[in-house]
Amino acid sequence: MLVQIGFYLLAWVGQAAPSSHFSTGLLLQKIVSGQSLNGYTLQSVWVESLAKCSILCSANEACHSINYEVGAPSIGQCDIIMCSTDSNDPNLVTNTGFSYFGKIPIGSAPVCGPCTSAPCHNGGDCITGVSATDFTCSCVPGFTGATCEQNIDECASSPCLNGGTCNDLNNQYECDCQPGYTGSDCETDINECSSIPCMNGQACVDLVNGFSCNCTGFTGTLCEADIDECLTSNGGCSDTCTNSFGSYVCSCPPEKYLHADGLTCCLPFWPSGFYGLPRVGPLNESIPLDGCPTIGSEGFVWSTGDRYFDTENTFSSNSWTTGIHFPLTYGKDDIRLHFCMKTTDYAAICVPNTWPTGSYCLYRASGQACPTGFEDGWLKWDDENIFNSNSFSGELPYGIYDHNTKIHFCCRDDDSVSTPIHLPTDQPFYMFPKTTGACQAVMGMTSILELFHFDCEDYLIAANSLVDTGGNTPYLSTSGVNVDLYICYYYK
Repeated sequence: MLVQIGFYLLAWVGQAAPSSHFSTGLLLQKIVSGQSLNGYTLQSVWVESLAKCSILCSANEACHSINYEVGAPSIGQCDIIMCSTDSNDPNLVTNTGFSYFGKIPIGSAPVCGPCTSAPCHNGGDCITGVSATDFTCSCVPGFTGATCEQNIDECASSPCLNGGTCNDLNNQYECDCQPGYTGSDCETDINECSSIPCMNGQACVDLVNGFSCNCTGFTGTLCEADIDECLTSNGGCSDTCTNSFGSYVCSCPPEKYLHADGLTCCLPFWPSGFYGLPRVGPLNESIPLDGCPTIGSEGFVWSTGDRYFDTENTFSSNSWTTGIHFPLTYGKDDIRLHFCMKTTDYAAICVPNTWPTGSYCLYRASGQACPTGFEDGWLKWDDENIFNSNSFSGELPYGIYDHNTKIHFCCRDDDSVSTPIHLPTDQPFYMFPKTTGACQAVMGMTSILELFHFDCEDYLIAANSLVDTGGNTPYLSTSGVNVDLYICYYYK
């Protein structure tokens, strides 16, 4: 017998249903009596009839079979089940008064099994095991556990650097970075200097979540304001301070020069080292009798000496520039050269360590190398052979002083002779020219090129009697037996 309820049909075992009745509705067939299917129940309710239980199943798309308490006197228990199975299912248990009804044909509904109840969480795939109750879960990345119930904490390894906060997500994490850092793991310090925030070309120092400007000559957070350095201790200048944009300069009056420290104005001093100058003769009472400079030589005393040349005695022809400023110890057949030799050294802020570049020569000090920048050279005079009366006294330039005379010089030619150099200007002095006919310009001084002609021995009695030169010498001329020695006189 078939009972049609709405669009749903209920079939009793052993009774055929017209095929036309199967076009619509849900067809259930009693699978087994005295048992019910456990473990897959969606809902349990009390109903008045089996037909009512069938209607409830039809109204639920997830329902594919039912347990019904067929022996109930008035109302019976109706279990709405999510799958359908056959009489061999181990989950069918003895339950007096109940029958289990499954979908017809069997297999047209989801088959009951361990995966039917979707035991795997969070998107995991359920895999049926060997037995009817065994299953395993294949978890999607980011989850673990027997039923994929545990979210893997990707923050457990503390991946966020530099104080960043880690937020655990599904199969990933996200870092909330502290201010000043960026990157997936907050690994990159943001370079706040990349925008070049410091003004006026000043240096920017990148900090964490900030920057600072190292200002020189400027002030302000961004070095935006010029500092007038001259307002504080005159900028450190010993004389005139002039402010400029971002800096300042020190300058000196004409009689002084600016020291290499850029701050100190110096009166010229004789440079440090060991060397000699020709002595100037006492032409008037304003010049000391010793003829060596005193102004600009504080800290040391010139050592003096002289060399007497016995020049040619026969038909003597020594000559000199009119008004020459040699000491008055020379004549037609002899001459006494006087020397101012610097044999001690001293140090002071305004004492230059080296001579300035230029084109000029000095005497070489005995037992000493030439000062830095100079090269050695020498001149040999052939003095009188007969009744030679050469003599010397005091401190002499490096050389040989016997019946002939050999004197060493220190010369340089590394800058224009017309470029003024700074030397003391309070007293006259001598230096030797290096360039033909030209005296080295000295700031604040006027120069005169003077000449002394040495009439050397006329008769050659030995190979070493010839006048000779070597190395880097002052400007001079020789004729083989005579010497023209040029000298520059400096005065204000």
